[in-house]
This record gives sequence, structure tokens and C-alpha cells, in this order.
Amino acid sequence: MFKEDNFEFLNTVAVQAAEARFIYQNKGIISTSHFIGLTLMGKNCTLENIRHVLKSLRTNSTSLQSIEWMCHPGCLSQNGDAFNRSQERKHEKDMLQIPDLREELKDFCLDS
Repeated sequence: MFKEDNFEFLNTVAVQAAEARFIYQNKGIISTSHFIGLTLMGKNCTLENIRHVLKSLRTNSTSLQSIEWMCHPGCLSQNGDAFNRSQERKHEKDMLQIPDLREELKDFCLDS
């Protein structure tokens, strides 16, 4: 389902985030209960993958207090670095504007 071409990078980021969470919690700094987005970046941001991640959260979590979804929607730019000029910014924006997904996200939320 997910392309594994960046697996090593994504795994490193996930490990570092877990380590940082522990350090911050010990200092009294709280965060969201769940984080999604690393496997949904750019071309991996598909309706199928989004649904898979959300279903997995519902199935495997005892508490869905809060979820942070990292994404970088935007318009194509002629300026800035390669990240800003990437087609993936527009792709993520287009995905977030799909009416079916917007309805599913509304249904997913327990509280507003």
C-alpha cells in the first residue's frame, strides 16, 4: 500500500519523535495523542492510504483524544526551494478538498 522508498528516513524521524516526546513529557510539555502524516506525504497522500491510516487508528487505539495530521497543502510556486515548487503541495491540497474525504473526516471527529 505505502511506497517504501523512504523507509529508512521515515523510521529515523519516527524514532527521533518518540525520543523527543519522552523528553518533553518529562518536562510537563504535552502533545497530541496520535500523529499521522509521515506515510501520507506527497504522492502517498491517496484516498486509499488516508482511509487505511484512519481505520488503523480506530481499530488499534483505545483513546483517540487528539490527532495531529501533518500535511503541506499549497499552490504551485515559481519561487522558493524545491519543496515549495513541488507538485506534491498541490496534490495534498487537492486531496484535502475531495468532498467524500471531508465528510469522512467530519464523521471521524468525536468532538469539535
